[in-house]
Amino acid sequence: MRTVIKLEHVSKQFSEEQVLKDVCFEFQEGKIYGIVGNNGSGKSILVKTLLGFIPYDGQILLGGIDTKELNRNTIRNY
Repeated sequence: MRTVIKLEHVSKQFSEEQVLKDVCFEFQEGKIYGIVGNNGSGKSILVKTLLGFIPYDGQILLGGIDTKELNRNTIRNY
């Protein structure tokens, strides 16, 4: 299976609160994934980051292309 979304060392901080810290994983084509965790663990921030709503440190690749080089509509339609 090929990797379609890859997160490499993704981090997000609001003021002094580190919400995402050095997140690394891959989503592969044809698989179903769930994002689970306690309240306040960063699930919504992770999804908003994947959709291009908020800036982040690190790299998110869609089909090998860095999302920082794409506009939001391209990311959402991927």
